[in-house]
Amino acid sequence: MDGPDNLLETQAGRSALRVTTTAYTKWINAHFKAAGEEELTDLFNDLRDGSKLMTLIEILTGTKLVREKGKTRNHHMINITTVIDFLQSKEKIDLVGITSSGIADGNQTLTLGLIWKLILRYQVLIIT
Repeated sequence: MDGPDNLLETQAGRSALRVTTTAYTKWINAHFKAAGEEELTDLFNDLRDGSKLMTLIEILTGTKLVREKGKTRNHHMINITTVIDFLQSKEKIDLVGITSSGIADGNQTLTLGLIWKLILRYQVLIIT
């Protein structure tokens, strides 16, 4: 049935996205604040160049990662690829389907998926 049901699904989806984005941003910012780092203001845009993502991984793992300092998309992709490769090879986190281009493009689904994997690994599993 088109019409109101689809509208409600869309509104519900938008609401869920907003709640999830807020929760994940708060989780990251709690780690940044504890480490004396500048907090995120926009989850999807702030992670696109890979620099803040690298900072988060460094905080969570205690491992220093090598950064590309340029401002081009290629530099951003290298930073994000470094993070993804590190998480898969050293931390043994399964990131199938999460791509550096998706994160660099600000893809909400992939960005939220990556953050969820980090929460599972560094928050939920620590508690259990």
